[in-house]
Amino acid sequence: MKSKDPSKDPSKDPSKDPSKDPSKDEPRAEPVESTDAPAPAEQKGVAATDAFASVGAVRALTISLVLVTVLIMGSAAAAFWYMAQIGYEAKSGVLERLQSQNELVAQLAQRGESYAEQATVSALEAALAARLAAVESAIEEGVAQTSAQAARAVGRAEDVERALAELRDELGRDDMAWRLAEASFLLTRAQERLRIARDPEGAAIAIEQADARLANLAMPELIPAREAMAEVRGQLAELPVPDRVGWALRLREMDRQVARWALLEEPAPRADEAETEVVESSSHDALPWYEAWARGSWQWLRGQVAVSRDDRPVKMVARVPIDRETRLWLAAVREAVIDRDTAQTREAIAALRSWVAAHYHADDPGVEALSAQLDTIENGLVAATMPDLTPVFAALREARLKLPLDMQNGQGGNH
Repeated sequence: MKSKDPSKDPSKDPSKDPSKDPSKDEPRAEPVESTDAPAPAEQKGVAATDAFASVGAVRALTISLVLVTVLIMGSAAAAFWYMAQIGYEAKSGVLERLQSQNELVAQLAQRGESYAEQATVSALEAALAARLAAVESAIEEGVAQTSAQAARAVGRAEDVERALAELRDELGRDDMAWRLAEASFLLTRAQERLRIARDPEGAAIAIEQADARLANLAMPELIPAREAMAEVRGQLAELPVPDRVGWALRLREMDRQVARWALLEEPAPRADEAETEVVESSSHDALPWYEAWARGSWQWLRGQVAVSRDDRPVKMVARVPIDRETRLWLAAVREAVIDRDTAQTREAIAALRSWVAAHYHADDPGVEALSAQLDTIENGLVAATMPDLTPVFAALREARLKLPLDMQNGQGGNH
């Protein structure tokens, strides 16, 4: 803001101010001629004083205007700061109200969701209750139907029991008579195993089963028969047990040596040749697999064809069918031994002896070992004296005669 110089303002010029016009306010005085006229130096001093007075007034006015401007600007700044504080507080209040409103909205939303979930749960509980009621009704109906069916089944079972009881009465074969018949049958089978098959182990099993049938009856009349069976079982336990597994293993080992046995068409082997063959066969295990395979193949090929060493012409003899038949008879003896069939074992041993005697030298070491093994088997089968079950049958017959008539139908087989 520019301040005007009062010296240049025509309104401030006292010469031009109409109020200062001496012609209007004051009467015009007549000029008086003074006798003492001022000097020119005095007139210059008065003009300088007036000039300095007007400059001081201008400076005072300028300072006043500056102070007023500063005061106005400070008031405006204070007012602006006060208004900013009021606006910040108003803004904070608005934000707090907005936040509280958002929290209230969130709480209302959660409550709405909980109300919806409660409504859903209530609906599910109602549906579940209805389903449970339907299931309970169906279960009650099923139980009622099952009870009726069970009652009918019980009635049918009672009818069947009555029919079975009548059938037992008609046939005279109740549980006791049936068990007596089973015991008699098992004792008969035990007697057959002892007399025909000479199988003490099988007979002991049959006697044990018969004793178990009589023990279930718990009748004092059967005690003598059970005592007789216990005595027979003790005798069977004292008999030597044949080594059937050992016999079968030794026969299988001889089966592997059949190709080395000398045929009748060949000259009888010398003792040194037999020992050489035994050493060669035993040394195969110490050789590498390829050398053992080559040597074994050569021995097998040499065993398939025999060449006579006398003055007669060379004669070729085929060993394959003879050795195959020999192995078949050895297998028959092994199976009969394992099956504990004494009769079949004797027949197979007799057939094997006849076949070997007709095709192999009796002086061959392998044939002699086979003959000795067959003698061992036959002696083991017939050496033991088998006990007799006649006292057991007699005691069982006497015990049956002491029973009621309707229980005496369970008679055993022939012995």
